[in-house]
Amino acid sequence: MSPDGGFARLHGTYLLSGEPILVVQHEGGLGLAAPGVPDEFVSPLAAAGDAFRVAAGPVAGVEIEFCDGDPCPGGVLAGVVPFERMPAAATLPGGRGLVPPPLEVAPDEESRFERLLDSIRDDRDGALLDVGDGPRWRFVEWLTRREAVAFHGSPKPDIDLFEPVRSSVELMDHAGTGNLAAVYATPYGLWALWFAVLDRSRLEGSIRNGVLRWTSRDGRTLDLYHFSVHHEHVGGDIWRPGTLYLLPREPFRASPLVPGGPPASEWASLASVRPLKRIAVEPEDFPFRDHVGGHDDSLVIEAARLADIVLAKATSARRVEGGLEIELAWDEELETISGAYLDATRVLMPDVERRFVRRDRGATMLELLAAEGFLQSLEASLRKRGIGVGER
Repeated sequence: MSPDGGFARLHGTYLLSGEPILVVQHEGGLGLAAPGVPDEFVSPLAAAGDAFRVAAGPVAGVEIEFCDGDPCPGGVLAGVVPFERMPAAATLPGGRGLVPPPLEVAPDEESRFERLLDSIRDDRDGALLDVGDGPRWRFVEWLTRREAVAFHGSPKPDIDLFEPVRSSVELMDHAGTGNLAAVYATPYGLWALWFAVLDRSRLEGSIRNGVLRWTSRDGRTLDLYHFSVHHEHVGGDIWRPGTLYLLPREPFRASPLVPGGPPASEWASLASVRPLKRIAVEPEDFPFRDHVGGHDDSLVIEAARLADIVLAKATSARRVEGGLEIELAWDEELETISGAYLDATRVLMPDVERRFVRRDRGATMLELLAAEGFLQSLEASLRKRGIGVGER
């Protein structure tokens, strides 16, 4: 048997929901990592029957099953989330493994930050907070390390009450928590800052972003961020001023990173939330602005094009149990693209069930079963097209 326990066929780079994960030799066995993770932060994989259990890091306790084959073609994480070996000719996407700049706070700056935190705690009025001179990211990262607040970034400067209503769709939501009708926040301020200063109106395709906390054997932690947009937008004018909202932590609960797994960096509240304070931010305040990578979102862009064709044919819509039923003015164009539409959206949104149904009276319906947050987002799209949604 080889020194690594005969697991060499498992070594390599895999793609999980489009993001790279690395299976490497680690202390005579296997380890799980990601681009930018130093050796001392690699998560050991412990044999658990025919599978492996992640012993530390952002998915600690989760099982990984690998498929047969040499080299291994892929597998399943947490029994639900598939991953596949990255093609040999593919290149790793950029914008991964990003570490915040060093934060060494001088005594006078520490005193100023403490006074600001006192103001946040004592005057919970949602007002604009003047953080003083210097890069704003420093105070944001300091707040993150103090675990004092939750953060929400937005281009809107005037949100006085966050309501649990969803207006956008999260792709690849295998955990079933990304499309809830909820208020979303994160304990990581630099991640929320990205949403404050990114101009989504100038982008096609999806954005990929997040932060994972890795743990070393001696208990140290390392926060690694990743940010990318469709590759054609990299280096472009995709920024705008925004607002970083500081929210109370109490109403939020951490969503699982994978079904049944450890908590993720995204938090959700099913109740309304009032901000404690807000900070006006500029693109220059985002420390990763020059390190945003690119990914190929051709499938997402094509799926959006096909969805536009389908929704343009909508004549009415109504709620049904667990979903929506949309009546369509069926024609040759829909006949041509309907299969491609179902295939593309099934890949991107596996948690949404879609099908076209012919009724006895000749009408054709698009039936969708999905989480409430997704349905609310779809209803908003229909309203923009002048289609109201009736009740069953």
